[in-house]
Amino acid sequence: MDIRGIDLFSYIDYRLYLEDVFSERKKLDRKYTFGKWAKELGISSVSGLTMILKGQRHPGPKLIKKLIENLKLNEKEADFFTSLVQAKKNAKGDEEVFQVIAQKRVTDISKKERQVEFKWEMALIREMLKWKNFNTTKDLSSLPIIFQSNEGYQEIIEQMKSSTIIKEEKKKISLNPDYEPQYKLEMSQFVPLHQEICDLSDDSYYMPKEQRILEHVLINVKKEDLTKARKKLYEFIQEFTDEFDREDGSSDDHQIFNLTTLFFPFTK
Repeated sequence: MDIRGIDLFSYIDYRLYLEDVFSERKKLDRKYTFGKWAKELGISSVSGLTMILKGQRHPGPKLIKKLIENLKLNEKEADFFTSLVQAKKNAKGDEEVFQVIAQKRVTDISKKERQVEFKWEMALIREMLKWKNFNTTKDLSSLPIIFQSNEGYQEIIEQMKSSTIIKEEKKKISLNPDYEPQYKLEMSQFVPLHQEICDLSDDSYYMPKEQRILEHVLINVKKEDLTKARKKLYEFIQEFTDEFDREDGSSDDHQIFNLTTLFFPFTK
């Protein structure tokens, strides 16, 4: 049964992942039960499975292997799923679990393995291509880029060509209007990108105050208003982008900025 739409890498708690898998299977087959799933896994009693989902026990090595086969996880997913279970077994608290898994995510995929769509240099080049004084690779050396790429911007451009994000005709590069993303949004791809953006933002503290805003405010939000608060932030980001993002210009009269919005809980 296909559950490819569920992204394992977006989970901290493996039990929540299993619950969502069951819910998805139930949507596709109303007759699907915990008993049927337990039988697929070779568990003699359905209580063995429900105890895991209720947090009363953890799967052992043999059952982990059977779950991996049943869920049709690839090698990287299987390794991550196993790390989720082991972290839960060994953790003394939720914060420790989070730190273990977050570290696993960041180190799970190297920069070279990452798809170019999940590299900050790709987004920067995509924006610079809106400038009229950037249409050949030779123009790169004259552009006012603050941060240097470890891979090199020329290499990123080649990767963007391969992914058809940009096209090249008569040595001139431009955004491909027919580009359609071929990737699946996975946390294993996004987390290291997020970490890099956070690292780059550290340097922004030393930039002129007139060119940046760094504000940190803790607010007391009613739990039932969380959905409304998230929606409000998304609306602000869209309104801000609509007003200030430009589709033309040049490096002489335009700058490219990073807008990062962080909204996360300090209490449970």
